[in-house]
Parts: sequence; structure tokens; C-alpha cells
Amino acid sequence: MRRLATAIPIAILICLALAGCRSMTMEEEFRKTYPDDGYELVYHEPVADRELAFFKAPGPSGGEGLGLAVFEGSSREGWKMTQSGSFHYPGGTVVDVGRVDLGKAGSKEVVYGYTDEKDAASVELTDRDGSVIEAKLIDTGWRRIWYAVTTIESLNLKLLSGDGTVLYQVP
Repeated sequence: MRRLATAIPIAILICLALAGCRSMTMEEEFRKTYPDDGYELVYHEPVADRELAFFKAPGPSGGEGLGLAVFEGSSREGWKMTQSGSFHYPGGTVVDVGRVDLGKAGSKEVVYGYTDEKDAASVELTDRDGSVIEAKLIDTGWRRIWYAVTTIESLNLKLLSGDGTVLYQVP
């Protein structure tokens, strides 16, 4: 009985130590790296066995940029942020590319950005095989952000209106 009384607290301490690297919510984990109120999670979605989260990031000259954070875990297991970064470019439509680790799915590029174009209806990218991929376009209430997970050789992107008019293009 005395051994059991000693073993239970030790087992609890080991469990707490192993779980101590994870936060119970993505927001808690995000705040460990970005405690400033100017940073704000605006959207997240599961991709493979990770969670991609996009965030508003204050720029060095007062503007706002867009960031991407990658989380592993779940609401049951807790969350750990594995990667993050942000960019700040002037303009109403901007794009960036980040290589992320998606766990079992491997490493992929996430092409993402935002637009202030009210007529934007879709974003198309061409992957390294020449296939056209439609990015996911999300209205966050802050800005319209978009992203696609793909593999690319060089960036080839079109922001299109509902009638097919090209509003923005790279290159």
C-alpha cells in the first residue's frame, strides 16, 4: 500500500512533466511567442496532421502584416507551435511562400497572402506539374486572406474576379 501511495504521485509528476511542453489552447501557445496584443489569430484550419493558423502581425512602421503559424496537437492533447513567421509588405494584395512541416505528409510550401480587392472571387496557382490549384479564400473580418498547400517551382499566381478578370498576377 505504501508503494502505491508513492507511485501514484510520481506517475502524476511524470505525466505533468511530459505534458508541460504543450498549451491547452492554440491561443495560449500563440501568446507564449507573441504576447503583444497587436498580434491576433484570425483563422486556423487542420492540414494533414498539423493546424495552420494565420495571424495579424503589427508592422515595424505601423501597418499590419500577415503571419503563418504551424501547430501540432489537439484540444485533447494540447498544442505546440512548431513554426511561425510574418511578413509586412505595402499594398492591397500581397503574397508570400513558406515551407512548413506537415508531419506525416512531409514538408510542403504554403503560398498565402491577403487582398483588399472587394471583387476578388478566387486565387489560382500553378504547381510544379503545371496543374492549376485554387487557393482557399477566407473573409476574416479584417482582410480577405487566402492560402494553398502545394509544391511549386516558381510562383505563378492569379487573383480573379467573379467574371474572370485578372485583378492581380505574379509574375
